[in-house]
Amino acid sequence: MVDLDEVMVSTNLILLPEFNRITGKQYTIDDWTDYDICSLYGITAADYYKAFDDVEAALHAQPKQNSLSGIQMLISNGITPVFITARRTTGLDPKRTAEWLTRYGVSTDNLHIIGSQCKGEYMLSLSNMYHFVGAVDDCLYNIAGIRKHMPSVPLFLMDCPHNRETTELADEYIRVSCMVEVARILEGTL
Repeated sequence: MVDLDEVMVSTNLILLPEFNRITGKQYTIDDWTDYDICSLYGITAADYYKAFDDVEAALHAQPKQNSLSGIQMLISNGITPVFITARRTTGLDPKRTAEWLTRYGVSTDNLHIIGSQCKGEYMLSLSNMYHFVGAVDDCLYNIAGIRKHMPSVPLFLMDCPHNRETTELADEYIRVSCMVEVARILEGTL
């Protein structure tokens, strides 16, 4: 299972200037030391999604470094990437998400947009369709949910400023810097 935002896509870099603009704050990406960006900026979830839509983050954010080559390495090793994202299931998110993946040559055949559903529960519901050899996410909440429902799946936490200051669940995952690192670990070369 591969998450999209902050694993494949640098969404936060496109949202940062917009949040700074609408709140009058001058944060840098390194100031985002907690996953709850709304609390940092003092905005609501509705404000977050409005900014996400206004900058068309689902369409215009750039790929994370080595994300596309990491996916190609997985495919070359016979691993089918299954993308599961907590993006909204309504509005433009599904269309823009598929457009972004297609633009970068990534198949949308195994794309699942699940909104606020628990990723662990959702993965479990797909376990008759897919053999999950790992799960990559940037959110500790999602890591915990996957561990609860899929205890034998290796977990990878994508290193980001918003998850660096915690040691919670540290023995449950491998911290990685990019998808190439994930692919190398799964193929046994790292």
